[in-house]
Amino acid sequence: TSACILTYPLDILKTRFVAMPSKNRESIFKEILQIYKYENGIRGFYKGCSASIGTFGLATSLIFSIYETLTIFIEKNPEFGFMTPFVSGLTGITSKTITFPFDTVRRRIQIMQAKNLEKLTTESDIYKSYNMKKRFFSIASQIIKTEGILALYQGLTVGLIKSAPTTAISLSVYQYIINL
Repeated sequence: TSACILTYPLDILKTRFVAMPSKNRESIFKEILQIYKYENGIRGFYKGCSASIGTFGLATSLIFSIYETLTIFIEKNPEFGFMTPFVSGLTGITSKTITFPFDTVRRRIQIMQAKNLEKLTTESDIYKSYNMKKRFFSIASQIIKTEGILALYQGLTVGLIKSAPTTAISLSVYQYIINL
């Protein structure tokens, strides 16, 4: 949690720079000043942070729950032993698929009050309509009403490509440590 809080301003900047077409990009320092000046000072760097902490907690819980459940299942059912090499990857894919909509809403929160919103998206009117909703689940509901449920899963494929190996490495280290 503390790592999430300390690095969250970097996540805000990353989300902004990914969303912004290269022709509209300003320097990182200009973006920092703009967020500070027009988006509520330091608090502007923490929009969506509580959602991020919640999503991180949920994802971590899911990862360990799914991993342990599958591992125990395979131990009790040796005929499924062939799945052992795939448990970590399946765990990452399942966890990411479940938590991805929360990440989508969090990223929208990071962008929706940007002063330079028109530079970040061609859908600035949609993002502005989210400002009427102040709560996480109200924004999620608005996304579903406005753009459809699949909007919560935009970019999932890339997220899964990243998540499967990341989770596999994390769980391998975890398993190594508990077997010491």
